Amino acid sequence: MKHFFLTAALLLLFFSAKAQYLYPEHYLENVSSFCLDCGEPKAMPPENFPQQFMMMVDDNALKRIKGDIYLQILIDSTGHAALLSADNQTNVSSKKLKLEQAINSIQWTPAGGEDVAKYQSVQLLIQFQDDMMYTRRLSMTMGDKEPVDSKNRHDKSHTHTFKVYNTANSSLPWNMSRAVAIDASGVVWMGTDQGLVRMQNGGMYVFNQENSPLTSYPRNKKDLHAIMALDFDSKGRLWISQGYDLFLLDNEKWWKYFNKSNSPVNWCTGFNYDKQGNLWVPTFHGAHRYDNGSWTTVDSTTHPLPSNNIMAIYADSRNRLWIGSSKGSLMAEGDKLETFEDTPYSIKEKTLSNILEDGKGNIWLAIYGANDEPNTALMLYDNEGRWHEYICPLIRKWRTETISDIALNEKNNELWISVYHIGLLLFHTDTEEWELYTPDNSNLPDAYIEDIELDNNGKLWGATFGGIVTEE
Repeated sequence: MKHFFLTAALLLLFFSAKAQYLYPEHYLENVSSFCLDCGEPKAMPPENFPQQFMMMVDDNALKRIKGDIYLQILIDSTGHAALLSADNQTNVSSKKLKLEQAINSIQWTPAGGEDVAKYQSVQLLIQFQDDMMYTRRLSMTMGDKEPVDSKNRHDKSHTHTFKVYNTANSSLPWNMSRAVAIDASGVVWMGTDQGLVRMQNGGMYVFNQENSPLTSYPRNKKDLHAIMALDFDSKGRLWISQGYDLFLLDNEKWWKYFNKSNSPVNWCTGFNYDKQGNLWVPTFHGAHRYDNGSWTTVDSTTHPLPSNNIMAIYADSRNRLWIGSSKGSLMAEGDKLETFEDTPYSIKEKTLSNILEDGKGNIWLAIYGANDEPNTALMLYDNEGRWHEYICPLIRKWRTETISDIALNEKNNELWISVYHIGLLLFHTDTEEWELYTPDNSNLPDAYIEDIELDNNGKLWGATFGGIVTEE
């Protein structure tokens, strides 16, 4: 991937301890060490930003484009820009629009202040309406925004309602949340951008840089690195990811710390476990299995993967290993490698973003197109080797959306699906009926739901950019 002003050497220096993507389209794979819109005055785009942007994008695309594009842009100390993530809600793909090239070509006025970080993450909204282009710089305080009172929002056709925990009604230290996990006793753990929270008997206890080894920014010790992922292993220990830094919490004692100095993990994007209880960690540089203190790596040197940017990895009950990379996927069964290329449901050039197995041995898969060609699909690979595809009729642009997580309640025949900038879908697996939950028709606090989990009673919990949500 080419970037307009960043050299290869700079990219290596740029990779750090907090890659905080706000939107589903990711551009810089090796990136972090930035602050959220810091400095005074703030970094600002040029006054003729619309004119510069339109000069760089595809002319044919501009003639027919409609809709909004949300952008997360990194600005360095000299005003150079690099597109980090985007949410393109227009009728033209980012690739056809040449979005990245356009954004990276425009010089900004850098942020001021003596202690400002070298890179600042800023948000910009571009709107195309009535053959006109409008731009608006957005606040980066969305993680601590005032919660919207939406308690009266409820579609009568919904079978579930939600309760929200946020900074206004609880001890949650920050509303922007990315992970949730439930232990065997039913205690809920929440990962926010400003601390780890244990919720027990209605009370919350916060782990931060003052009472735990969780890491913070070197320039600002009060600003913690975000909790990116949480999960419990077969021994009941909590694994915690802060990106580059992994922690193991055993019975509320900080038992072990991993980083690139004592493990192969270089930016952890999530956790998974096989039936033997081994931990699997997908990263931008392959997937790594942790077994009794030793690490094993799965990447393009061990399997014919088109990319080492691993989005998901899953070992099912038949010891088949499902591997989803950003540029294509495969299923390994012993020495046999399968991409289903000879079927209508080839995964060779698709990305498996979420994988889970039900009690009958059926494999549920969230899939989207690799190589910048979005093509969302919810698939079931059943225990007899047959494929089933499910299309949600409630979302008009279903095939261009991005699924962030799935969770299955087999007892109630319910599959929960979180979809970026939409909200939650509920798929009834027995009747194949759908329900759509959004911030507009329910009391969901935000349309970005990074992680969803079920507790011991089958109740849904979700980490959103506006707080933690659960079923009432």
